[in-house]
Amino acid sequence: MRLASLPGALLLTAVAALFAADAAGAAPCTAGQNCYCDRVQNPQDALYDPNVLFCEDFEDPSLNFSRGPQGGDKGDSGWFQKYGGQTNECWSAAQGSRNVEGAEGFKCVNVVQPGACDSPDGDCVFDGNNALGLKFRPGRYGGLLGDARFSRASRTIGYTYVYKYSSNFVNRGGPIKTNEFGNGLHCLLGCNTNNIWGNAPMSPNPPPAMSSWMPRAMSIGVPDGNCAGGSCFGTVLRGVQGSNNTFHLSPLASDYSESDHPIGSWGCRSFHIDGWGTSNARIRVWHNDRLLIHVEGANLTGLRDGTGPLDRFVFNNYHNNTYQGPSTAYIYQDNIHATSGSEPASCAAMGFGGATPPPASPPPGDGPLSAPGRPFLITN
Repeated sequence: MRLASLPGALLLTAVAALFAADAAGAAPCTAGQNCYCDRVQNPQDALYDPNVLFCEDFEDPSLNFSRGPQGGDKGDSGWFQKYGGQTNECWSAAQGSRNVEGAEGFKCVNVVQPGACDSPDGDCVFDGNNALGLKFRPGRYGGLLGDARFSRASRTIGYTYVYKYSSNFVNRGGPIKTNEFGNGLHCLLGCNTNNIWGNAPMSPNPPPAMSSWMPRAMSIGVPDGNCAGGSCFGTVLRGVQGSNNTFHLSPLASDYSESDHPIGSWGCRSFHIDGWGTSNARIRVWHNDRLLIHVEGANLTGLRDGTGPLDRFVFNNYHNNTYQGPSTAYIYQDNIHATSGSEPASCAAMGFGGATPPPASPPPGDGPLSAPGRPFLITN
């Protein structure tokens, strides 16, 4: 049922119900039955994706399991069993290198539940019963927090996820990494997404046309100089290309600003690359289903990890200059969906942005930018 089809009185009633549902929090689900990834892998469900490469909604109860007493034991946590250990400052042999998930201060991964967010937020789960929380600890760098393998390698990759920074997140101190892809740790979600270098425009300032709130929507790892003269970029139909020596893409200021995804609110990011490792790749990036980046004919043959297909990503919260906030903050992630299909999963299909999930996932479009949203359910 679409809101636009309702008579006036019913429309007001439905809108009131939406706000009530939003205030009530994420709709619960039963792991293994009707959570987001269950639906994506169910041929009888409208959200079924026959091309799924990876799906994680963090509803598996084992992800919250740690064997033995918390803190000093060497037992495997459920996170370690599925995704492996952590690196950089998120690892300590003295505190149990394999017991890596939880709210304890030395751990960087915390699978959270509504009302148990380990931050000032009561809203840290977008959909279902659980979400992933990656910590930013004062004065710490963070690190690589687990290795997620695709079911098969692919040169066509679409990736969608829902995320938010906790309301106490302090946005200064240098670039903050996001999940990175392949052996070359490519920042396909942006190496400093939602970071504006000290709560001020970048130094040196970006071109007037470029958004300073998301200075790099996508960074692809190529050795410095491999893009000399802009040879990597092909034809940039939307967005702004970075320096000629490295492969960075940014949105136009008219397409994306701080108000489109303020700290403490949910956002949805997706990208699609067709032709990874080839000389004629197509690259697109969306936020809340609005197209921000579109490149045709990109040359991706000079990647620092070679020209093979993509087969993995790593969970990452590394902060280049250590986190500068006064208290532990989080980036929360939910409903990660990777596909080898011709389009990524849409944010609307995840229940984002004020529309009921459609019967099938449509290709993300270039329409108006949705406001930060929450999932809800309307029944006839």
